[in-house]
Amino acid sequence: MRTTRQIYFAKIAFYLTVLSLLSAYSCIPTINTNNKMKVEVEHLEEAIKTLNTGINTLRTESGSWQETLKDVQKKIADDVQSTIETEITQLIDHGVSVIGQESRCNVDFVAKRSRIELIRIKNELITKRNGLAQKIGIPPIPLDTVPPVKPAICIVSPSSLDLTLPPDRRKTIDISGYDFDSAPIVVLLKNGDQEIDVTHPYLGQTSPFLISLNVGANGVRLSSNSQQFIVRADGKQISSINIISPSAQQDQLTNPVRADQEVGNGGWNGSIAATDGYVYLATPDGKLRRGKISSSVGTEVIGDAGWNGSIAAADGYVYLATPDGKLRRGKISSSVGTEVIGDAGWNGSIAVADGYVYVATPDGKLRRGKISSSVGTEVIGDAGWNGSIAATDGFIFLATPDGRLLRGRL
Repeated sequence: MRTTRQIYFAKIAFYLTVLSLLSAYSCIPTINTNNKMKVEVEHLEEAIKTLNTGINTLRTESGSWQETLKDVQKKIADDVQSTIETEITQLIDHGVSVIGQESRCNVDFVAKRSRIELIRIKNELITKRNGLAQKIGIPPIPLDTVPPVKPAICIVSPSSLDLTLPPDRRKTIDISGYDFDSAPIVVLLKNGDQEIDVTHPYLGQTSPFLISLNVGANGVRLSSNSQQFIVRADGKQISSINIISPSAQQDQLTNPVRADQEVGNGGWNGSIAATDGYVYLATPDGKLRRGKISSSVGTEVIGDAGWNGSIAAADGYVYLATPDGKLRRGKISSSVGTEVIGDAGWNGSIAVADGYVYVATPDGKLRRGKISSSVGTEVIGDAGWNGSIAATDGFIFLATPDGRLLRGRL
């Protein structure tokens, strides 16, 4: 028979056992939470290592910037990727869109800015990782220093604003580049001697890569005195956009330009046109040839016959003004066929720009017609337009029979 003392100690032992069991069970949720946090920290650290590799590659191999970004995107762990996949996709898409013949941003520039964006993304992940690590007693890792940046403009589209176009055809000026959120952007309208701030409410920013200026019917108010938009960041001019008023069409051809760099040594007899990094030649024997623009241009045949006349090229099409006065158009490919879009009166030299086709006729007039399935023209230059013409960026160029190159605003 147990004594009172034995019963007392037995009860104490029982209570201590129960307390020990309860304490052990209460620790299980904490252990599970800590384990989950540790796994998440490890995944974040792997993602940070992947970003580090991409950052270092972009510094040494700028030419492979696109492949590097795609590789980073592919190797990021699934549970981390969702937070940065969209940012890297935007980097790739934007880089592809701004590298081109008309861009101010080359491959090295795009790689440099993409590298800075990866450093920013990496710091976001480090901050998240350090917050979790602190809760489970893991030491923090330091943030990277983000190089200072300023807004940079790559492409302005259109490159100039033509007030002869109706408002529904000139709704916005889109400016693409990098780091538009790194400093205040201001747009000034130069009206005669005045500079008017038109930033608010007409300038909108849709991303760090794109800003748009409303110049449509409900946009910036423009007049015949409007000369130019000036774009500034932190008080410094980073771009300007010329405004072409209707009266500018009456400007005389001015500013002689020297052509003193030889890029083709022989065989360049005929009518030429250039677009998207290629130069096109319609030879006297009726062939259409194409060559990539470089310091030395060679060509390949892409049209076998019927290319007698004056040619122009723009927006994926090549245009031909035939000796019998027709205007033909064909989609540029390895083999170009054409359709008639102008029935008569297309004798002379032609040029294409911004949705219009221009013809300098034998009687010295300059005519313009809107590109469509059937093109008609209006006279915009009365005399002196004898020779070969080309048009781009709000200007029209004339190569005269006496060997001069003249330029005038459209």
